[in-house]
This record gives sequence, C-alpha cells and structure tokens, in this order.
Amino acid sequence: MQGEGLVLAMPIRPGSDAKDSTDAPESSIRLVSLREGLFWLVAVSLAPALLFAVHLSYSNYQLHRERIYSESLSLARKVSAELDHEFAAIESGLRLLATSEHLSSGNLRQFHEQARQAVRSQIVYNYVLTDAQGRQILNTHLPFGAPLPAQGTPPELARVFRERTTVLTDLFVGPVVKRPVIAMGVPVLRDGQVVYSLNIGLDPAEIQRVVDRQSIPPDWLVVILDSSATIAARSREADQFVGEKAVPAVVAAILRDREATLETQTKEGIPSVSSHARSMRWNWTAAVGVHRSVLRRDLGEAVLFLMFLGGLMLAIGLGSAWFFRQRILDHARSLNEAALAVGQGQPVQLPKVGFTEFDAVGQTLQRAARAMHDLQHLAYHDPLTGLANRKLFQEMAMAQLAGARRGGSAIAVMVLDLDDFKGVNDSDGHDAGDRLLREVAARLRATIRESDMAARMGGDEFLVLSACASPDDAAELATRLAAVLAAPYPGIRQSVSASIGVACFPTNGDNIEELMLAADRALYEAKHQGKGRVIVSPASQG
Repeated sequence: MQGEGLVLAMPIRPGSDAKDSTDAPESSIRLVSLREGLFWLVAVSLAPALLFAVHLSYSNYQLHRERIYSESLSLARKVSAELDHEFAAIESGLRLLATSEHLSSGNLRQFHEQARQAVRSQIVYNYVLTDAQGRQILNTHLPFGAPLPAQGTPPELARVFRERTTVLTDLFVGPVVKRPVIAMGVPVLRDGQVVYSLNIGLDPAEIQRVVDRQSIPPDWLVVILDSSATIAARSREADQFVGEKAVPAVVAAILRDREATLETQTKEGIPSVSSHARSMRWNWTAAVGVHRSVLRRDLGEAVLFLMFLGGLMLAIGLGSAWFFRQRILDHARSLNEAALAVGQGQPVQLPKVGFTEFDAVGQTLQRAARAMHDLQHLAYHDPLTGLANRKLFQEMAMAQLAGARRGGSAIAVMVLDLDDFKGVNDSDGHDAGDRLLREVAARLRATIRESDMAARMGGDEFLVLSACASPDDAAELATRLAAVLAAPYPGIRQSVSASIGVACFPTNGDNIEELMLAADRALYEAKHQGKGRVIVSPASQG
C-alpha cells in the first residue's frame, strides 16, 4: 500500500527476511490503529483544502467590505449631488426675485407684497431684505413697517456684500420665526453696487426631504451636515439629533478630506463605517453610515459553513472507514493530492463537497468590478458657465421622461445655438466670447423655471429641459428665451441672437435620443430660415 503522509506499523510474519526489523527494539515501533490512521489521513488531506477555503472566505469578506465602502461612498455622492441641485434651484428663484422692478425702483412696500406672494407658493419661512450692516429692512413674516429685530442676521451673509456672491448659511434659530432655519442670500444690485442682500429662510424639512426620498438599505444611515458639521437632516431619529454636531471622528475627516471612508460610530454609539462627500459649491456634506455587522455578516456565515463542512466530511470519513477501509484510504489519498494541488495553484478536478464559496467569490468579483466601473468619477457641470453638462442633462432627462410616462405629462427638449457668436470672438476676442457665454447661462437660469434645467452642450450650443404642458407652452417658453438672449450684451459690440429647436414628449419621441434628434432637426430648420427663430418640431407620424 502506498500512502503518503500515513505510516502503519505492521506485524512481522515468522520466517520473513526482516532482520533489521526484528533486531529493532520493540518500543521503537509505534503501533496505530487503522481508525486512528484514517482519522489523521482525513484530517491532513482536508486541512489544505479547508485552509484554502478559509482564505477564499476571508477574501470574499474583504471584497464584500470594499463593495460596501464603494456603495456607501457612491450613495453619499448621489445625496450630495441632489442637495447641490436643490440649492441651485432655490438660488435661481432667489436671484430672479432679486431683479424685481420694485427693488430697482425702491418701492419696498410693493416688493414686500410680491415677496409675501412668493412665500405662499414655496416651502420657505420668509424673505428678508438686509443692508450691509446686517439690519433687516423688511421681513415677510411681519407686516410691512412693523418693528424688526436689531440683531440675529447670520454673520455669514455679510459675504454677499464683500464678495457679491450667493451665500448659504449653516443651521441657526431664526430671530423672527423662532425655529431652526437655513438662510440663503443673493446680492441686490443697483447701478452696479450691492445695496441689499435678499435672503430666504429655508425650512430644514426641505433638506430632510432629500434624505427621505433616498432608497436606503436596512442598517444604513444617511445624514446631511452643514459646513460646520451640524446635523441638518437624518434618515433615522432626525428629531433627536438635528442641530447637534456630528461625532468628532467624522468632523475631523470632513475637515481633512472632501471624500473619505472610515470606521467610526454613530451618534447612538453603534459601530459603523462612514463615507462622506462634501459639496464643492456649498461646503455641505452628505454622510452615509453602514452598521459594522453588515460587513461581518458574510464572514460569520462562511465560518459556520466551514465548521459544518469540515465536521461532516471528517465524520463521513471515519464512519465509512469501518466498512470501506481501502476505498476510504484511496479517497483520502486523492483528496490529499487534490488539496496539495489546489494549494500549489494547479488545475485539478476537486471532489464534489459542496463548496459554494467558489461561485460566491466569482459573483462578488463581478459585482465589485461592476461597482468600481459604475463609481467612475463623472464631471457633471460645464466649468465655464456652471451649467449642467450633456451627461447630467441626459440623466435628468431620462428621469423626467420616466416620471412623465408614469404621470401622463409632457416635457420639452430645446436645443439653442447662438447666432453670430463667431463674430464676437473675431471682433472682441475670446475673453469676450467667454463673458458672453456666462451671461447667456445667467439669462437662461433667470428665465426658466426652478423645475427646468439648462445645460451647455459645448461651444455656443445650449440645452433646456422643461416640464411643459403642451407644445404651445414649450413654444412660448422658447420664444421668451429667444427674446431674452437677443437683448444687447454689455461690452459686446456684435449683435447676438439665438435660434432654438424644440421637441416635445410624447409628440416627437419616446426617449431622449429621439427628442434630441427631433430638436436638432428643428434647430437646423430655424437656422435655415434666419436668425433668432424658434421652430417646434411637428408631431411624429405613426
């Protein structure tokens, strides 16, 4: 019998030629039973395979952990992007109100009434007009002319006057509404000077809605933090923790890195893995926490499986040894050879012992590869104008198309091309061309509704996505845009206008590709007919 790794002491028959054996002291030979020998054979044969399976299980755990890290960071980026979009929409509406003719003429009583009407149609607390010293000039929460608080204006809003830019404050208690509030302020210009800051008081419930509409797995937590790492919204126990600071480890990570993943604990003291993504525009942060038990769950199940499998195989080997000694020895030897081959990385046909981890690891690798592919960082905005780029436009368009199909509503896609833009570059230089493109973007933001989206396709081509009720509604909006874009541009000598092609869902197509193609054709027809024209694509036939 050839049995590597197993030594059996056999008795010497009388008369056999075994002088050396008979001369050896009897105590030097250790007699073992076949049962004991089989036990060790099975144990030794199974050990490499089981150790390799343990290695595969641990690798599976590592991949599972990396996948959780990637998915949590991806969700944090998604929430941060949606928060950016929410604030950008609010900013667009606020900047539009800041251009009110009542503000320009100094008729604050009429502006107070106009702002009060705007409050009724939005989820906001109030509009507040402040001067450079932070004093309130009017507050829609109080009647016009009523005494106003002498203090309480967030000091961050002073940047509106210094930097002539939009400012978003952290969470604070409003001096008039006496509730937690977030303020956004934009400059009010008169003769090129910032005379007021027009501020809007936002209900934190609007931020909470961004969290509530997320699809969050069990044992996951989504938190939105302002720029001081104060909790503004939370997917669990929001009433208990909104207004408190995040845990120190998360605060330190946010200050150190714009995006990161670390092991920490929640406000409740639950061990977790935390990923965060901080907005470059507003300096707010979306954080996602995953209960640490989610990471260890697969590892615990794999350990229990391996213990059961090892015990079962050992019991079968020992039990069968009583009846099929030679067969068990042969089988044990083949298992040993197969296990050694596996340990050396050689291809072998393993016995069917029910190791599902091989397939599980393969599936995990595939999931991890897909996740890493999906988590490729994408730039979503045009660096010159700040508008959405074509990629983000298409994603938002597909989302709105899905909603329109469910609700039976209509949307419009507009393709805009500037007429005589090349002449601006030729006569005034490329810097002037860049200034004109930024001004076009500003006019688009100011003209379209908060629910609409403007994007730059590239060069002097722009896109608009609008939830219009009908093609006539879309044509009216496009006509307004053409008029706004045809107005003179400060510092630009060349006359510039815009030709616009319009396509509507569902009359011109059922997907974004068909709508873009129809809008491009309409734009071509508009350019062919002359400058500054609007053409709405006719309804598709059949």
